[in-house]
Order: sequence, then structure tokens, then C-alpha cells
Amino acid sequence: IESVWADPRGPSTDRAWKSLQAITRALTEEQVAFDYIDAETIQRAGVSEGALETDGQFYGTIVVPEASVLPVGVLKALLSLYESGGRVVFLDEIPRLAADFGKQGEFETARDSLVESSVAMDRESESGRLGGDTREGLSEVARWDGLAAGLGMPRQDYFPSELLEDKAVIVVADGELARLARLLALRAGHYGFQVSGLAPELRLAVRDLGDLQVAFLMNESQEPIHFELEIVRDQPVSLEQWDPVTGERELLAMHG
Repeated sequence: IESVWADPRGPSTDRAWKSLQAITRALTEEQVAFDYIDAETIQRAGVSEGALETDGQFYGTIVVPEASVLPVGVLKALLSLYESGGRVVFLDEIPRLAADFGKQGEFETARDSLVESSVAMDRESESGRLGGDTREGLSEVARWDGLAAGLGMPRQDYFPSELLEDKAVIVVADGELARLARLLALRAGHYGFQVSGLAPELRLAVRDLGDLQVAFLMNESQEPIHFELEIVRDQPVSLEQWDPVTGERELLAMHG
């Protein structure tokens, strides 16, 4: 929102909006549950043990779409989240300007700490970190990609260990959003719910209500979707179908 205020009709607003749309699409296609939270919510939230806590919800990972401006309180909260063991992801780059008048110095201090701790997510730099191209041979990534191609296998994702850490500041290069979504699916998980195949029209939302976890799987298209749902839980689960128009509920299955 602050980027829109700073440049309401300029290119930075367009980039911020497109960035938000792109990460939403990527996470949805990988069936990674997520919420939208705003700057005020982040600033009010508590931080402990690698999680941002707000209104009874805990977030171990915060993804910041491309933005040129952020409130200094948000950047400090994100730094606290990282320092407590959480994961902070910036798309394109870490914002450079404070939205608060007279607080650019505080902003730059927090930004410098995040930059110092950050690791880039892009295949070119990762290739060097995983082994590097040398005159003696191909890098580790190239060797495995060549083997996969020779066997007719799809190219696999390779993530350096620093990207797999729960405590991380990740700056994601343009064109890497699909890989980021797969990384978050691997590290943050699907909350024990996995839909077979690619179904971007299905939206998964999960809420923890004390000892009870409620998951909503919603079809946002106009057509029926046929899919298989895998549920991995060590607690009893009931599966219901809700009619959003009439409110009628039908019990489909019970487990445990």
C-alpha cells in the first residue's frame, strides 16, 4: 500500500500489483496455504520462537511482494522475525525507502542487517554455490540435469542448504516464483492436505482455533473440478462438503 501512496500512477505501483498477483498464483498452484496481512498487522504482531503471532495465527514465513517503500516498523518486525528463527522472503529486492518521514536512518540500519544476512534465490548464483563451473567439468547442477535429461526425467529443483533453513532471509530473482512456491511447499508444507495434480482454481485456507484446525478447500472456478485429496494427520479428521449458497453441510468421510 505504501508503494501505491508513494507512486500512485507510476511504474512501481504496477510492479507491486503484478508481483502480488504472481506470488498469489504461484502459491495457489502449489497448494501452499497462505494469508494476506498488511503493514499495520505486522507492526502490531508479537514475535517469538521463529513465528509472527497475530490474532491467534502464527506465521513462520513472511513473503514481501516487490515494493519500493515500507514502514520502518514493518522492516524492524521482519528483522526480529528472522533473528528469532523465522523466514523472510523479499521478491526482487529488499525495499530501500522508509514510508515514515524522518526515519530513513532507522530504516537503513534494519535494512543493512537484512541485506547482510540475505541469500539470493536464482539458478545462476546457486550453480556457483553448489559446485561451480570449472574447466575440469560441469557443475553439480548441470551434471544432474544432464542425467535427468538422458533418462527422460523432468528437471528437478535443487536448493542450497541456506535456502532450506527455517531461519533465512531470501531475495528472490525475477522468474523464480514457481521455484519459491515449491520451496515453501517443501519447508512450510501443505498443513497435511495435498491435492493430486495441478489445480490452480482450488484455494486452500487453514485456520488454527486452539486445539482445532479447520481447513477450507474452495473451487474458485465456474466448473466442477475432479481431484484426489490426501490428508495426513495424526488426529481425528472429518471431511464435509458445504454449499456456499444454502449453507447446507454434508458429511463425506470420517477418519480416526
